[in-house]
Amino acid sequence: MELKRDRAWRRFRARQTGGDRVAKSTTYKPEKKWKMMYGRRTKCVRAQQLGFDYPIVTTRKLLEQQ
Repeated sequence: MELKRDRAWRRFRARQTGGDRVAKSTTYKPEKKWKMMYGRRTKCVRAQQLGFDYPIVTTRKLLEQQ
């Protein structure tokens, strides 16, 4: 009888023993690269979390608006 010890088995065993090499699939990590983010709203929310203005408005555009 052959034992089936594939990736799923190793992950299961690591979770049982509380190993530090376990893939934390339950934790959510937002995208860090702008090119990987889709949609203007998503980018605006992420920029607000990081604490900078998005979209970046140039000085020329600011002067034209006034």
